[in-house]
Amino acid sequence: MSSRMKSPFPLLPFAGSNDLSRLACTGWRETPSRVAHPCVSDAPSTPLARQRRDDALHETESRASKKASCRLTAAILKNSLPMAPIHVIVTILIAQIICYLTLDKLNLSAWRYLILALIMLVYIFVLPAYFIPDNPKTEPRCGMPALGITLAFWLFGGGTTLITHLTYSVMNKANKPEKE
Repeated sequence: MSSRMKSPFPLLPFAGSNDLSRLACTGWRETPSRVAHPCVSDAPSTPLARQRRDDALHETESRASKKASCRLTAAILKNSLPMAPIHVIVTILIAQIICYLTLDKLNLSAWRYLILALIMLVYIFVLPAYFIPDNPKTEPRCGMPALGITLAFWLFGGGTTLITHLTYSVMNKANKPEKE
């Protein structure tokens, strides 16, 4: 038998070690500054071991930065954008008028019906679900905010979209010269 014992874990930094106590260790510990096996000294002895330690450190930092980025994005979307339904309705109204003007300049006025249908679908199905608040089961449910928000989008949003479409269509027909 050789004096150097072969490690059953060839990928670990202590592979080929003579010390049996190192083989009895379990798991890896993660600290903010490094990732190391609990039984191995901080300074790896081989370049391959140093490379593995550096790769593990980079992977840990990458995972932590992705989690922080996701948390930041969620906080921005949830707390920092205080848009009320009226802000969304006005923004969509302006976008609708811009789309209609652009389509008329490109001589694609028949596409206005597609814009109308898409906006109505957004008002009926997408936006009410986005603005309805989440109430935990432990909190009392005061009033019916879901009904108010849904009706606001259906009546005010859908009504504004239909009125804008009809008004634009009537004014556009009145301004076009008749063909002889």
